[in-house]
Amino acid sequence: MVSAVKTNVEPVTEEPASLPTGNSPPPSSDKDELVRILVIGSPGGVGSIIRTLYLLGFARVDEWSRLLPAPNSHNVMSILTRRLRRSRD
Repeated sequence: MVSAVKTNVEPVTEEPASLPTGNSPPPSSDKDELVRILVIGSPGGVGSIIRTLYLLGFARVDEWSRLLPAPNSHNVMSILTRRLRRSRD
């Protein structure tokens, strides 16, 4: 049996196009880090993974981006962005 794991990760509702890239300034807080999870495949395969992750308590379906065309392929992709609150060491 799989149980849900509680973390200190918060969903981010920004669209992927508006998120910072590697050349952008860091997130607003020194303690925050944006983490992205990318699923690439057929529309049915991507949807299946998103629903499975929902059933496992990982992320709500509406936290994922809409299906986007994957670069250089006939696949689609969906992105989940979370803000990870890091503790200072």
